Amino acid sequence: MLALPSRRGPTRAALIRRLAVLSAASTALFATPAQAQEGWIPGVGVFIGGAFGAKKGFNWGFETFATYRFREDMCANNPRSGIGPMAQLAMVNLDGPRVTLGLQGGGELSRAGAALSGELGATYRFGDRPGFGIHTGATAIVLFFPISYRAQWLLQDHAFNVGARYAWEGQHSPVLTYGANSICMVGRPLRTSKGVACVDTRACSVGALAASVTAVNDEAFAAGLEWQGAAQYECASIPAFLQLADELLAHDAPNALIEAALAAAEDEMVHARISADLASRYLGTRVWPTLPEVPSRAPLAGRAGLVRLATESWLDGCLAEGMAAERALSASRRAIEGGAKTAQRVIARDEARHAELGWNILRWATHVGDDDARDAVRTLRNAEIPAAVGDHAGVDRYGCLGVRQINEIADRHTAKSRRRLDAWL
Repeated sequence: MLALPSRRGPTRAALIRRLAVLSAASTALFATPAQAQEGWIPGVGVFIGGAFGAKKGFNWGFETFATYRFREDMCANNPRSGIGPMAQLAMVNLDGPRVTLGLQGGGELSRAGAALSGELGATYRFGDRPGFGIHTGATAIVLFFPISYRAQWLLQDHAFNVGARYAWEGQHSPVLTYGANSICMVGRPLRTSKGVACVDTRACSVGALAASVTAVNDEAFAAGLEWQGAAQYECASIPAFLQLADELLAHDAPNALIEAALAAAEDEMVHARISADLASRYLGTRVWPTLPEVPSRAPLAGRAGLVRLATESWLDGCLAEGMAAERALSASRRAIEGGAKTAQRVIARDEARHAELGWNILRWATHVGDDDARDAVRTLRNAEIPAAVGDHAGVDRYGCLGVRQINEIADRHTAKSRRRLDAWL
């Protein structure tokens, strides 16, 4: 017989009140300040290519632009888009300079991936054949590198160009044309109706980061950026566990599971705070984590909801939280700096408990959901969870592992978890 957690303990009414209090507290403690909502992303670029039409030759020039990003959920997975002014100075060989003013705009094909942008404006050509033209352009952008076709109608000028762009957003640069990249969740991810939310690893700060301050060495600064990202990940796990508690309530799960999910949300509040404290120490300025701005996801009713609880418990709890626990444990053993060692010990202990919660929910959901839930989990038995997305400094003394260490831990944990799943599923 499957041993289910006992329903004795807090009443449902008490658990619902606790969920409401924690939701309000997390919003108050980790709210995003208004100044973090800037939409403008300025940038500059250079381009070279070939001109054809009225004048043939080597086309080269400079551009400046600003993109006003349409306000979307910054941590969601959906592509971003925007529009804004642009100015260009171009020449063919060493004569006939052209000045263009206009608008540019477009959007990403995938989040932080390739993008398409269009241009419309007016051009004035100087030199021996001056005149006005109508400017149009189409640009494909891969990371920081645009490939463009541009035409000045009435002037009979056309050009194909390649180039490079440098843009910045707030204190951070370079960024992509439509904003800074995001990094997918490490630990328990926050899920929305559109998929796994992404986490912007930049926490808010009181002032500029102290990279050039002599009191902050390079290793400490690199570790500070790692801990800043960790604070953001931990902060995003708070609503993830509150959402989990809400879904467990909706499916009349045992009180012990709901209570454990709420306790995990409290743990993540502590993790976010201690990670931010370490980031502040290493970066030389006060930073604080902020909640992702994503819409809440409503529970699914009936058997479909149980299937979702089962599969997400396997992916987000057993695998992702288990990886986070072993990663923190390894980091605590390598760390020399006292604050980092202590923090990673606390995180490792709590994340291991969260992983066990994932296993308990998985057992309950597959028991109640019968074959549908079990078959869905079997289908995802070999699913791969990204372990190290982006760059990781690997500063052991400050409790930060490198990419290779993280991936090795993930491989070991995934293999172990699959064996455990096969043993009882």
